Amino acid sequence: LDEVPKVAAVAVAISRNREWASIGSCGHLSDGIPLVAVVDRREGVDWLAGEAARISAKYNVSVVVDTGSNVGKKMADAIEAAGGRVGRATIEDYVAACSDIFDRVRDKRVAHPNDPDLNSQIEAARWRPVGDARRVFGRRVSEGDIDSTEAITLALWGAAKPKTRVPMADF
Repeated sequence: LDEVPKVAAVAVAISRNREWASIGSCGHLSDGIPLVAVVDRREGVDWLAGEAARISAKYNVSVVVDTGSNVGKKMADAIEAAGGRVGRATIEDYVAACSDIFDRVRDKRVAHPNDPDLNSQIEAARWRPVGDARRVFGRRVSEGDIDSTEAITLALWGAAKPKTRVPMADF
C-alpha cells in the first residue's frame, strides 16, 4: 500500500485455547474504504492488556473488546487498569460487526494488506448461529484460530464512530 491511513480504532481478541492473542486496527483510505490490519499477534495473553493500553494511551484511541464473556469483561477491565480507554462491545454489537465485515468483503468495500496469516484465519472462520436469524464468527466451529479475524472485525465496527486518528504505520 502506498497510502497509510490514520487509525480510527483498535480491538483485541483471544484464540479459543488462549494460546494466541491479536490486536487489530482499522483506518480509512482517502477514498473512504476501511483498511483493516493486524497490529500484533503473539503467543499467550499476558502481554495483551498492557500493549493494548499502551496503544490506546499513545494514540488516543479506544480499544474495542467483546465483553460478551467473563474473559472479555476481565480483559476490558485489565486494559482500563493499565491506562487504556475501552469500548465495550455487546453480543448485539458483535453480530452487527460480523454482518458488516461479511457484506464489505463480499462487496469489495474493505481493504487489508494481504497478510498471509490473516488470510488463513479468514478462510478458517465459520459461522455460528445467534438466535434464529443472526450469526457471528464462531471459535468452536472454525477450522483454526480466528483471533485476528475477530480483532479486525471489532476494529472495523469501532472505526464507525468518530475518533482521533493517527497513522497506522506508527504502531
